[in-house]
Amino acid sequence: MVAWAQFGGDAPQRVRNYRLLLTVAVMLTMGALVFLRQHLLDQELLSLLQSSRQNLSEMCRLKDELENREHFLRWQSLELQRKNLQLEEISFTDVLTGVWNRRYLEEILTAEAGQVLRNYQRAQGTTIRKMIIATWYSS
Repeated sequence: MVAWAQFGGDAPQRVRNYRLLLTVAVMLTMGALVFLRQHLLDQELLSLLQSSRQNLSEMCRLKDELENREHFLRWQSLELQRKNLQLEEISFTDVLTGVWNRRYLEEILTAEAGQVLRNYQRAQGTTIRKMIIATWYSS
């Protein structure tokens, strides 16, 4: 553009100087506007990066807090399980002698009776299946 402004056509020197001055002014103005726009975009980008950094820091803090709370809850849960086992043991033993009491006997008998009943039903089911299969094959 500068070459055109200076050497373009058979214009008088004043016109060529005016075109040159106008071209340089327009180029400088456009350069300044591009620089200003880029500067504003850079400032916006820096602001977004700062905001992202703050958000990341907040997320890390919240993650650490959550992990601490989970650890505390796990510890509380284990402590509760331990206390429940202690209470169960206390409820199954006599305070004076430390011997198993009637409640323990009832619990054990109920559990064992249930196991015997399940084993019996499983055995009966096996016997009935064998009888069905034998009669089916003999037919």
